[in-house]
Amino acid sequence: MNEKKETERKQAIRILNDCTKYCSSSVEARESCGGCAVNGYISRATKEQLKAEGINYPFINYAGWLRIWVQAGKFIPKKYLIVVMEELKDNNRAYLGALVEDVEYFGLNACDEVKNIFNIFLNGFEVGKK
Repeated sequence: MNEKKETERKQAIRILNDCTKYCSSSVEARESCGGCAVNGYISRATKEQLKAEGINYPFINYAGWLRIWVQAGKFIPKKYLIVVMEELKDNNRAYLGALVEDVEYFGLNACDEVKNIFNIFLNGFEVGKK
């Protein structure tokens, strides 16, 4: 891995690990921690909102979480398949383009089901078209 890529990977890993010291002290701290959210922690308010909307799949309430996971090389398990599909439906073409670049640059550490969805998405992705 080249130096630039290694630096970017370390930054993404740092974001994922930011919560370890800060949030172990209280639930209130965890409720507003970006590091916890990007790792899949769902706040009490979000849980209630999801329940009210009838959403019963795993959820990550952090903008750009998928890019951080890809950059850090974090394994994406099957339980996040629907969440990944939701992320790929984003209308922000710049974000999706950056995600594609991250997958091409860093690779994708994921279960086969998630890799298959990414391959379908990547094969159909063209900047400016959906």
